[in-house]
Amino acid sequence: MHEIHTEIDRVLITTNSPLTGIGNWHRLGEEYADCLPRADWLAALGLRDGDTGPEPDGWAIRGYELAPVAAALDAILGENPPPGVMFIPKAATIEGWKALAPTDNPEDIFDIVPSSYCILQNSELADLADIFAEAAQAERGIDIPTLSAGTLRGRRLAFVSLGVPDDAALDGLPARGHSLNLGTSHDRTTALVGTLSSTIVVCANTFRANVLGRPAEVNIRHTVGSTWRIVEARGILRDMIGAATEVDAAIARLIDTPMSFPTFRDTALPAILGDRPDDEGRGQTMWDNRREDIGDEYHSERVPYQFHGTAWAGMMAVQGWEQHSRTQRGGRHRAAVAIEKTLTNRAMDGYPATHAFMAWEAERAEDMAAATSYGSHTTTMVADHPDTDDTTEATDPDSDWGEWDTVVDYPDSE
Repeated sequence: MHEIHTEIDRVLITTNSPLTGIGNWHRLGEEYADCLPRADWLAALGLRDGDTGPEPDGWAIRGYELAPVAAALDAILGENPPPGVMFIPKAATIEGWKALAPTDNPEDIFDIVPSSYCILQNSELADLADIFAEAAQAERGIDIPTLSAGTLRGRRLAFVSLGVPDDAALDGLPARGHSLNLGTSHDRTTALVGTLSSTIVVCANTFRANVLGRPAEVNIRHTVGSTWRIVEARGILRDMIGAATEVDAAIARLIDTPMSFPTFRDTALPAILGDRPDDEGRGQTMWDNRREDIGDEYHSERVPYQFHGTAWAGMMAVQGWEQHSRTQRGGRHRAAVAIEKTLTNRAMDGYPATHAFMAWEAERAEDMAAATSYGSHTTTMVADHPDTDDTTEATDPDSDWGEWDTVVDYPDSE
């Protein structure tokens, strides 16, 4: 169900975005044609802009001490409690626990939690959204629109969804055309979570699908370490945009690096996949199939023709094979994995074959640069036309890198 309590919850929804999904299906949301006005979506979360960023306006979540109910029990049960019931002195408090409730209605208890539970206000949610949007503007000159925001289940859940536009200025950002959904709870339903998905949050159903049901790029639990995790989350969201700038530089270098398909097929792929097994059988068949699949990817529509004959085409072919022709393990969103792990030399568990290609290509470029720096070595670099016959051997004198009077051995990937 939608779980929108109309007497207290507000849900703001844009209707003209391709990320809107099912939209205002419950007819309980406040509709906007385009990006939500900032003051409006902040107000829906009980916030306003302060001197240092979003701050509570009218209500916040507070942890209230638990006092005994002896007086109420006295009135109900009399002075002598029944067997098994013990009255707590009226002046006492219950140690180790607190009640979560909004400051404008303390009687509406959201949950009873341990005293160590760290309250994350809706302002933390808005702050993370601002970090992502500000990074996009600073790094790429792109406006990230706020597409939906609000509270659910009587303000126990809060969310904000940002749209990453499918903009040409975000060529280095594979997450473009997706929604960044940030959600949190005040009743221990969920941590503060940030996910990527193809639609925005508009109700409790889409909250479950797009926030709780997606691999988390940001996950901040309500514990004593939450302050440090928020700092880390800010860095992650900045890097999701900032990595695009790093990617652009890497792309430019790879586009300027000639590499014919025969060189890619006969030299790069063995370095990535390892040498072809000598013994006939399953291992040899698997190696051949992988090589053929990557070659098919090279000539697919996912590798634009104008880049054929460059190292960029080789990188796209290997990564495309890993993204589309084999299962992506680990459960994370492919776009986020690509942002963090493809060209910025991060963890090796995202696209291992692509990393192997990048490592091989970088070492190859370094060795060639070193070779050309010695007066006794001469090099002829003749770039192939993209139409080079795929059956041409990589040692053909017209290959990208010409002939070398010194043979450079490149190590196979592990």
